[in-house]
Amino acid sequence: MPPKAQPKASFYASLPRFDVHNNEERPTRLQQERLAWELVEAATTGNLKQLLEAVQHRADLDCRYNGCTPLYYAAKHGFTPLVRCLLSYGARVETRNLKARTALMIAASRGHFETVLALLHAGAKPTTKDAAGETARLLALRNGHPDVVDALDMHAHPAMTRAATIALKLQRLHQSGR
Repeated sequence: MPPKAQPKASFYASLPRFDVHNNEERPTRLQQERLAWELVEAATTGNLKQLLEAVQHRADLDCRYNGCTPLYYAAKHGFTPLVRCLLSYGARVETRNLKARTALMIAASRGHFETVLALLHAGAKPTTKDAAGETARLLALRNGHPDVVDALDMHAHPAMTRAATIALKLQRLHQSGR
């Protein structure tokens, strides 16, 4: 019989727990690569527990896998709690992938309204252009997400307030029939 694969917990058990706000000893390069993979996997699958484990063991929040960061993957799939978590631990909101697209652009293009709001609140710039000269607004418009277009338009104006954000959420709830 082949030996059983060890659960992921054994990888974390082999690492010392770090204080993420302290600049003490960092993981080795091999450990950092494994942590990066764990972080990307968590962001892609929506596994908040796995993401927090990787963060607590000092995974690089802006690591790359196929040119994209964990924030990009979480935004791509609309995992708003993971997006907020990554941003709260210091992931850079304006990091770009190989096509010069940001997390805001992918979230807008896929119609992830709550994720778009979280990214805008964290300082994502709706006027940033990708390699093809497209903005998050244009991507949302082309893909049929008028609520996201409205959110981006309202945020682009300096008068954007908390009340306007709440109004957008209420409008979306009303349109969905909830």
